[in-house]
Amino acid sequence: MSRRRGPQRSWTSKVPHGNAKNPHLIAPGLRNHFVYLLADESGEVIYVGCTRNPEQRWRDHRTTKRWSSEVASKRMVGPYDYPTARRIERELQDLHRPRYDARFRASRIHA
Repeated sequence: MSRRRGPQRSWTSKVPHGNAKNPHLIAPGLRNHFVYLLADESGEVIYVGCTRNPEQRWRDHRTTKRWSSEVASKRMVGPYDYPTARRIERELQDLHRPRYDARFRASRIHA
């Protein structure tokens, strides 16, 4: 039987900045996720998202989303650990029902 020497290191010490492709591998307690809300000119929230890199995510939206020209204001909260950020994102989506959230698009068409 072999003996362990020194303190046992957790696998999470090898993932200091999290892992976007495998969110379950994000180090517990690491606070590097933000929740953001995008609103139109009337103040209606049109999109809610979660990201580790808000600047890059906004650039992505501006270049890939046809609705990005409707954004008049941005709000951001955080940082949070990944599970907390996702929970807050879902709660804000449920509260605001943003028109460009895929979860609510079908219900708006048929409502």
